[in-house]
Amino acid sequence: MRPTVVVMENDKFDPWIAVGVLEDIADVDVIDPNSVEEMLAAAADADALIPWGMPLDEAVLEQLERCSVIGICGTGVARIDLTAADANGITVVNAATYAVEEVATHAMALLLSCVRSLPAFDTAVRAGEWGRSPGEPIHRLEGRTLGLVGFGDIARRTAELAQAFGSTVIAYDPYVEAEIFEEYDVTSVGFDELLTSSELLSVHAPITAETHRMLDADAFDRMGQGTIVVNTGRGPVIEEAALLEALDEGTVEMAGLDVFEAEPLGPSPLCDRDDVILSPHIAWYSEESREDAIRQVATDIRRILTGDEPERVVDSSMPWV
Repeated sequence: MRPTVVVMENDKFDPWIAVGVLEDIADVDVIDPNSVEEMLAAAADADALIPWGMPLDEAVLEQLERCSVIGICGTGVARIDLTAADANGITVVNAATYAVEEVATHAMALLLSCVRSLPAFDTAVRAGEWGRSPGEPIHRLEGRTLGLVGFGDIARRTAELAQAFGSTVIAYDPYVEAEIFEEYDVTSVGFDELLTSSELLSVHAPITAETHRMLDADAFDRMGQGTIVVNTGRGPVIEEAALLEALDEGTVEMAGLDVFEAEPLGPSPLCDRDDVILSPHIAWYSEESREDAIRQVATDIRRILTGDEPERVVDSSMPWV
């Protein structure tokens, strides 16, 4: 009997790519549910599920009686109870590397825009001004210290890009082995040293109980004057009210934000500032990454259904996944 895979439609990834990967070994149903109940009705007998945007808590997972694998089209797994998945014999795979290049590039784009005062110069030129005063003072990127909050795949690629510009890179991640830091020529530091030593700070941590509002008023108080802060990780790692205060006080010179405490952003004091660059949680995006995400997940589901080892199993024992 052929296994059944249920794939949810969405406007971010093309579900038919998964169909192409799986249709010769499984019956693949593409669904467009409006509720968890509709999803469960369609996936009750599924052997594998690629959901989209649905909360997968213990109560939901217990009803997926035949399901052996769930594929998450992205890196974040906050919507799924990994402990309950383990308890119900469900392997969780994700697209762990689908947008490493995109997010690292976007982090550097925000960082460079802040360092070079590009928004101020763009506004000035459009208004008929010509000169350096709108963006003063500017200091070169070479020789400055970039601190990374988290040191996963994306942060590691960001480190490589920043080093190419001549920056020194330090990072805080208590769950990464010393050998990895050495491999990338990045210095592992404690959180306090990260805050006090970083002239530039880029956030790449997932959202957990440990990282929620990690960058709060106390953290900003420990930073040096004129720090540039970029976040392409998860919005709630930064307490936005504390960031606004740090911008007012000059502790933070500029911020580049792709993620926010609440999304979509909506009306916010962040939108009224010339010292903040905003993008709409789009760091992950390229046409290539859109295809890679669904293909990576579908390929790992295929491996599991055919008895092979998957490449991207989410480790529920790791606090920062």
